[in-house]
Formats: sequence, structure tokens, C-alpha cells
Amino acid sequence: MLVLFFSVSLAQDRGQKLYQEQKYDEARAHYDLILSKRENDRAAHFGRGASAYFQNEKETALQSFKQALSTKDSMLQSKTLYNIGNMLYEQQKMDESLAFYKKAMILEPSDHDAKINYELIKRQMRKQEEQEQNQEKNQDSNKNDQNDDNQNKKQGDQKSEDQQKSENHPSEEENKDQDDTQQSRSAKGEQDQKKESEKRSIQNQ
Repeated sequence: MLVLFFSVSLAQDRGQKLYQEQKYDEARAHYDLILSKRENDRAAHFGRGASAYFQNEKETALQSFKQALSTKDSMLQSKTLYNIGNMLYEQQKMDESLAFYKKAMILEPSDHDAKINYELIKRQMRKQEEQEQNQEKNQDSNKNDQNDDNQNKKQGDQKSEDQQKSENHPSEEENKDQDDTQQSRSAKGEQDQKKESEKRSIQNQ
């Protein structure tokens, strides 16, 4: 949550009252008027930045907050750091946001809002990192499973191919057995023919 803070001397500032009433256009105009007379008024830069933020002019707000950072008022500087940290968080610039919250806590250790936001973002970043690591592990596991499936499929295809070759092309031993069987049959046929011839010869006599 963006905060608006002023030093004690500006506690009753008209711009702050307009801001709290959510009259951001009027508050912005008020701070612009002050800065036209006192361009180095850091509290006015801060008020202008807070008003511009709720006018959805984020870049103007950020530049105004940066102008306010050079204040010698440690409380104002701490709140400025806090607001910049919030804006950086909205832009998903987590590391930069943490750095600004940390500076705010160093300046004002009692700033519980900065501490809470700092811890929340740290926790969010750790959770995101764990999710990314788990996702990488799952991707590696799926990749290994896919490689195993491909290897098993390749081995299965090779086995099927070898079996098919074996069926289409008998082994040398099988060919030899077939040749021996054929030769045996041929020899037997010749012997039978010879006996038949002898038998006929005997019958003719």
C-alpha cells in the first residue's frame, strides 16, 4: 500500500488533506504550485509523487519520489524508499524492490510495513524458485522416461526385424539339414531304381 507522509511541519498541509480526501487532482495541483515557488521542497515532491501515483501517472510518481530521496528528514526518506519499493514490486522487479525495502528498514527499524513487505517478497521468491526447480526436475524425469521408451522401442523393433529375417532366411545349419535330407532322398531314389532294374532283369531271365 502506497503511503503519504509529511514531516511534522507539514502535518496540517492542505495538500495532505486533499490527498486524504482522495482529491488527487487538486492535491497534485497544490504541490505543483509549491514546487513552482520552492523547487527543492522534498516534501512537496513526495506529495506530488503520491498524488500522481493515484492519477495513474506512475512514471511521474517515480520521478517525484526520486527527487524526494535527497531529503535530510530520515522519516520522509524512509517512506519514500518504501513507496519506491512498492512501485518496483508492481513492476515485478523483485530484487530492486527488496533493496529499497531494506534501505527503508535501515533508516527506520520501526517501519513494520517495510519489514512485512520485505519478508513477504522474500518468501514469494523462494517459493517461485522451488517451483522452477521442481519443474526442471519433472522435465528431466520426463525426458529420461522418453529416452527409455525410445530405447525399448528400438530394441523391440530390432528384435522383430531379426526374427523376420530369420523366418525369411533359414540359417546355414537349417540349409545343410535340408540339403542332407534332399541328398538322402535322392540316394534312396537311385537305390530303389537300381533294385527295380535288377528285379526286372531277374524277371526277364
